[in-house]
Amino acid sequence: MTTSGKPTLKITVLNDLRCPMRDGVELMADVYMPTEGGPFPTVISRTPYDRGNDMIHSVPSAVALAQQGFAVVSQDVRGRYDSDGDWYPFRSEVDDGADTLKWAAAQPWSNGELGMTGASYFGLTQWQAAQSGDPNLKAILPRVSYSDVHSNWVYTGGALQLAFGLSWSIAMSTRTSRKQPMYLPDEVHLSSLFWNLPMIDADEAAGRRIAHWKDWISHPSYGPYWEGMSPIGSNYGETSTAAYHTAGWFDVFLQGSLNNFIGMTA
Repeated sequence: MTTSGKPTLKITVLNDLRCPMRDGVELMADVYMPTEGGPFPTVISRTPYDRGNDMIHSVPSAVALAQQGFAVVSQDVRGRYDSDGDWYPFRSEVDDGADTLKWAAAQPWSNGELGMTGASYFGLTQWQAAQSGDPNLKAILPRVSYSDVHSNWVYTGGALQLAFGLSWSIAMSTRTSRKQPMYLPDEVHLSSLFWNLPMIDADEAAGRRIAHWKDWISHPSYGPYWEGMSPIGSNYGETSTAAYHTAGWFDVFLQGSLNNFIGMTA
């Protein structure tokens, strides 16, 4: 078989590997790699969207890279799907990313040369891990990423990204994705929830109680709450990892991607 004119290798998959974090929590990962040879250069993707999801490129990308000679680690982030711990967006990705790098580099199928890839939240996890300064991390490929969660995700340009933020928060309110179905009647339809006042209770109008949504609404201005998430925009000096930036002109994360290119170049 070939992909883009290049010969492809037969692969094997190691499922349900447990990656220990510094606080004892274990995150679950699958590894895709060539059947023969090794150890291999290793690519890591860390996702809250289910590492086994074949709709957002987790599995297809891992298979394609493994067929070209890489070991690929696909990991559920803390508190999502099969990974242990409590889910709270963004908060744990610096330490968990650093611990994942150390774990991957020490595996017998890895040659210790690491890269990371992925878009959106996957991109955020790359920037957070890169702040560890781990010398084994040689390159990252963040697509449509961010420079800080406050200014490039939740309060873009100072205005609350209501439609994006609320719909994403509802979908991400549990261990697995729970979107608000579009067939629901008007009184609980997502478009009606956007008009709910006070906004801090919009999650409850959807029948949920979402800690991070209430925290976002309670912290409209940049300050210690957002700084506690270690935005890469304040920490470019913490990494010298090579980065290939990709963005969409009309994507919500365009400005963050531009900020990161300019900040890393500087």
